[in-house]
Amino acid sequence: MLFALDLFVRYRGGLRAQLTPRVRERLEHDVHDAQILALGVLEGAIATRELKLLKWWSILSPAGTAYGAAV
Repeated sequence: MLFALDLFVRYRGGLRAQLTPRVRERLEHDVHDAQILALGVLEGAIATRELKLLKWWSILSPAGTAYGAAV
């Protein structure tokens, strides 16, 4: 849900009209990030330097352990 909301805000609801090769690559990276975040939530810990993931981690699993840059 966080990724869907982020995409809507980032592309102002017009993602389909902006599907360039670069946007497709960014979407692929978002899918990988979503997988990492989901696995981290299931495991109770995450290791990343991705600030967006660390911020969302603090929302989804505030009691979990995060290794990476400070949020």
